[in-house]
Formats: sequence, C-alpha cells, structure tokens
Amino acid sequence: MRAGLFLTILVAGLATAQPAHAQGEPHHTDKFGAPAGWISGGYDRSCYIERIGETDLPDLVLHSEPGLANQLILPLFDAAGEPSNADRFAIRIDGDTTPVQRSPLIASSVLHAVDDRLDRKLRTGTELTILGDGNVLRSISLKGSAAAMRAFDRCLAAVAEGPLPPTMPLLQTIPPPRMLAITPPPIATAPPMRLAAGYPAVPIDRESWITIDDYPASALRQLQEGPVGVSMQIDSLGRVEQCEIRSSSGYAQLDDWTCRILTRRATFDPATDDNGNPQAGSYATVVRWVLPPDILEEEDEEGEPTCGD
Repeated sequence: MRAGLFLTILVAGLATAQPAHAQGEPHHTDKFGAPAGWISGGYDRSCYIERIGETDLPDLVLHSEPGLANQLILPLFDAAGEPSNADRFAIRIDGDTTPVQRSPLIASSVLHAVDDRLDRKLRTGTELTILGDGNVLRSISLKGSAAAMRAFDRCLAAVAEGPLPPTMPLLQTIPPPRMLAITPPPIATAPPMRLAAGYPAVPIDRESWITIDDYPASALRQLQEGPVGVSMQIDSLGRVEQCEIRSSSGYAQLDDWTCRILTRRATFDPATDDNGNPQAGSYATVVRWVLPPDILEEEDEEGEPTCGD
C-alpha cells in the first residue's frame, strides 16, 4: 500500500505549508517564456522552472532562493508511481552520473544544490535518469531544457531589478501518479502576471565574454588591476550597440579594453515588451581585472634581495 496521499514538493522557502491555489493565480501559468512541456515563474525574490510530466505534474523542479545555491528537486517515484525504498541515489544526464541524497525536508524527494557543472548539463542534456541503488527508477526527457533555463535566467534578471509580486503558493502539493487528486473548491484567480515593462535583456554565456587570456600585456607589465563598471545598450537582436564606463578601474587602457571586448563578444536574449515582442534594453555589470598569481610571484622574486647584495 502506498504511503500517504500526496507528495509535497517545495517550491519556495521551506516555510509554513499552505494549500496549492490558496493565493493568487493558478500555478500552471507560465510567466517567463518557457517552452512547451515546461513552466516558469517567480514570486518575491525566488524563481522556478518545472518539467511537466505525462500526468501534467512536475517531473522535476529547479528553484532559486536568495542567498542559497539553486536547488534541483526530484520526486523519488519509479515508473509505476511507487515511492522508492532505495538507500543510495544518483542522477545521470547523458552518461554523466552525480550522486544525490534523499531530502530530509521533502518527503520522497531529492533536494540537490546545482553547481556550474550540473547547470551546464541541465542546459545541454537530452535525458535525466534517476537511479536508486544502481537501478533505474525513471527517466525524464530534457527536451526544451535550454530554452527553459533561459526562462529561469529571465526570472533571475527580473528579480535582480526588484521583488516580484508574492502571489505564488509557498508549497505545492502533488499527488503521485495514478492516485486520485483532491480537487479544491473553485476560487477566484488573478490574471496572469506580466511585468509592466516586459522582461529585461538576459546575458548569454557571460563567463566566456572576458577571460584571463584577454588581459592586456602592457597592463600585466605595469601591474594594473581593478574593477570596471560598465553599462551596455542592447538592441532588439540582443547585440551591444553602445558601451559606457560607469566606474573606472583607474587605468584608461583597462577601461577602454573592457568596452571594446564586450561590444564585440557580449550577446543577450533581447528584452521584450509586455506583449512579448523583442525591444531594445540595457544591462549593467562590473568586470574585475585581477592580476594572475604567477605575475605577482615573479614581481616579488625580482624585488627580493639576493645573497651578497
């Protein structure tokens, strides 16, 4: 006999439980342009995306919470809908396996912090398989995950501009497959949320824009380093039209070089208006030029007095 009627999946805060649909709009309202088979949304300072399974319920949830790493939430049910009694769990994405643990906070679920490596796998993978004691529990298609993760990024960019309306339920209750769901009484729902000015531009592969290999040789020789604050104007195709220095590193060549590289390399998912049409936008960031440790070590060695001096 199955244990319990509902699987409780965390969608925000690990806070006091409230019934799904207790506040605001229906849960399955996409807000940040996720593709078919996915749902994206946010509330206050948090964001989430869900992969909707064959039962129209989430197969997985990716959730952000201020001050914490993004969390991947996976129900531990097998293909027949039975909760797993396994002791050891792992997830495998296209042959790459990551050990995970059963959550002590969420019944019959994995709660796993998403590092950069797993983030890339979620964006580029085709299938996620959940393993229990080395056996396959079930597999989840990641079709559309790249676009879903971009929707997640759009939510994070919106949150960076300020808190979203706190209209989402704190907890979502989800029945296991093939179980009878309790239907809540009809309630009035709010219309789908739209940000007044649409969605801001979202950077694409920001980590690759500037690397240590781009450090100007003359700046290395002169031991120049420091943060450069920039503001970029982005056109409706996601390209940089203009780059301006907002705060200087104190070195003109680092400032100038920063804008030259960003104008050439930085790309974005363009901003959209409240109807979803691409439009021009802006993006501000700080590039921190930090001297490589080996450069500093060489300088120390050259300045060190030798025996006989």
